[in-house]
Amino acid sequence: MLANTEAKLVDAWENSVLKGLHIRIDYHTIANDLTNKDVGYSFLSDPQNPCFARRDQLLDAFFCNQNIFTHFEVVHQGEII
Repeated sequence: MLANTEAKLVDAWENSVLKGLHIRIDYHTIANDLTNKDVGYSFLSDPQNPCFARRDQLLDAFFCNQNIFTHFEVVHQGEII
């Protein structure tokens, strides 16, 4: 049951959101310092996780691909908003 749910989520992410873009993160290398009790600590900003250094990577990929940009763009009164 869980494997089927995971397969559906992966399919939705890769095809409905990423629209076939090959943006990958190796989840096995993500570090989370459970001993770090600093206020505001997050594994997303931890320097041990360089895969999260470019937080704009997904948006850049969308803006550089006209088909994907057109799919997600919102136009109001002739202007992209």
